[in-house]
Amino acid sequence: MRQRLLLLVIAALLPLVVVIGTLSFLSVSQKQAELRDAAVGYSTDILRSVDRELQAQRHLVAVLARSPALEEPTLDLERFHDVAQRFVAQVDGWDRVILAQVGRGQILNTAVPFGTDLPAIVDAEGFDQALKNDDMIVTNLTGPGPLAASGPAMVALRKQLNLPNGQTIILSVLVRSELFERTIRQARIEPSWRPFLIDGADRIISAPRAASATGQRASQPAIEARSKGASGVYPAHAWNGEPVITAFIKSAETNWSTHISIPANEYNEPLRRSIAMIGALTLLALLLFAVFAYVARRELVATRTESEVMSRASRMEALGRMTGGVAHDFNNLLMVVTTAAEMLRQRNLDKSAERFLTAIQSAADRGARLTRQLSMFARGQGGEVTTIDVGLRLISIKSLLQQSVTDEIPIEFRLPKEPLFIRVDPVQFDLAIVNIVSNARDAMPVGGRVEISLQNAAYPGHCGRGLRLSISDNGSGISSKDLPHVFEPFFTTKEVGKGSGLGLSHVYGFAQAHGGTAEIASEPGRGTTVSLSFPAVDEPIMPASEERAPIDIAWRGDGLEAIVVDDNDDVRVLTGEVLADIGFHVRYASNASEAMALCEAGSDLLVSDIVMPGAMNGVGLALLVRQRWPDMQTLLMTGYSEASAEATKAGLRVIRKPFTRAMLLGAINTGRLETSRRFGRTKV
Repeated sequence: MRQRLLLLVIAALLPLVVVIGTLSFLSVSQKQAELRDAAVGYSTDILRSVDRELQAQRHLVAVLARSPALEEPTLDLERFHDVAQRFVAQVDGWDRVILAQVGRGQILNTAVPFGTDLPAIVDAEGFDQALKNDDMIVTNLTGPGPLAASGPAMVALRKQLNLPNGQTIILSVLVRSELFERTIRQARIEPSWRPFLIDGADRIISAPRAASATGQRASQPAIEARSKGASGVYPAHAWNGEPVITAFIKSAETNWSTHISIPANEYNEPLRRSIAMIGALTLLALLLFAVFAYVARRELVATRTESEVMSRASRMEALGRMTGGVAHDFNNLLMVVTTAAEMLRQRNLDKSAERFLTAIQSAADRGARLTRQLSMFARGQGGEVTTIDVGLRLISIKSLLQQSVTDEIPIEFRLPKEPLFIRVDPVQFDLAIVNIVSNARDAMPVGGRVEISLQNAAYPGHCGRGLRLSISDNGSGISSKDLPHVFEPFFTTKEVGKGSGLGLSHVYGFAQAHGGTAEIASEPGRGTTVSLSFPAVDEPIMPASEERAPIDIAWRGDGLEAIVVDDNDDVRVLTGEVLADIGFHVRYASNASEAMALCEAGSDLLVSDIVMPGAMNGVGLALLVRQRWPDMQTLLMTGYSEASAEATKAGLRVIRKPFTRAMLLGAINTGRLETSRRFGRTKV
């Protein structure tokens, strides 16, 4: 008996140890893969930032290359020297500007006064490369080490210029590697990880956490990894000799690469924890199986219970998949429950029934939230440009705005009660507002006040509908001389090092890109107001959980006719009952063809589901009705937000199921129906 018990424990323990070991190995592999993926992600983000910085520098060099001093028949070097020096003074990271000519060497260098004798070409390789390339090139590192005895580490942007007088010169702008170091430091990398940037010649451009490495040649493992592919992970040693695991990604355009080194101790920490966990779990397993040997019957019961739990879990998983697939039908059912409960409440039943009706409504609301969450999960992320409620968006970033100023600068909001909608990139919208508020903060170093107001305003060229968002401060203001230039790139009235001059340029570009305008008004000593104007758009699909109070809850549709179209009998009838309850004479159709036949006889209002059987859905029906009977108002119902996208884009009114009587009445344009009732319907 003892031998059998021992064999039973061993037979049960060995598979468990194998499973635990396998799972631990998989867990370690997964955690290490997560670390590698994180390092690759950081490397990618940094490389993109570096590429964006280089692209911005290219644009600036191109602007400098178009200087009138270079386009005149006679090259005006002194004038260009003055222009280039201003660029060097204003552009962050620029060290000097050099002009060089074939056969003559350097003919201009902003690092020395104009007229100073200049040496020959220093970087002949980069000069020759620029001569052979019509496009602007980014060279490798120049500075400490083999290329120069002293001075800051720099990279050069070179462009070949063919002057009107037939001369060919090379324009070179030397950018300090400190610019890229700041770009790397902005990435929120783990404190123990070491980022660095390598150029196309395998030299380290910047290593913020190992300053002595800047300008040095990269390690052999890094060079070999770069030569084998555009990205990957390789083992190496840090500058202090510590073993590291390094992830990298290389730019196809510049051949530069970013590298993130993870200390090997940190990378292997999951393995050590896994070994300790295996030992602890093995001891625990021994104890558990010793108990199992004495309570076999109880374990069998537990096994059956576990099987039942797994069976229930499988059924719930299948139910979840089914619920996601029939969201439209489920919303129709919720629509019936919600509408029926509300109709019962309108019948002035005994007060004892009120709590039951409230419970029904509460359950329906919870069901609506569930289907909405499932629908959002299935849809995934949308595009960058979307319709936002400007007031709600401002409130949502209030804490962010307050953090961008000091405690001595309160931010006050003056927002209208009604929602105002525009189509913009929400992230860019937030950034534009933060830029304006940050400028206001800089104008009030000893404190002040910021006011953000929103109001309706006419907008030319967009049916007159628009909105105006104004951000005001009571700071130092801007002089009349500087005011016309504040939206220009790199223009700033701040001290050197305290402003790039790009904040308001971004605001202006953001407004223009989204069909809006940006304006500024200011008086020295009295403050500044930046105003953004945008064309207004129609309200997006109304969430079921947001019941907006109708303008007039006592409004009635007496004398008006409505057509309700829905393939679900209960939803069709109950929706019609709601309309009939406020005075409409209601006719019913189950598809688009039946609805068109009813519309021939004339009607004031068409309320239709979007998803219906047949060749034409609700959107097609509403568009056809709007074309043939422009005086007839249309309102679409849906349980799928995807189905409503086409309708919203076409300017049709949409309401999401399930909805209440108040929401339905609020979605109906009662003012338009009053006009229809006063002057009669148009029949074709």
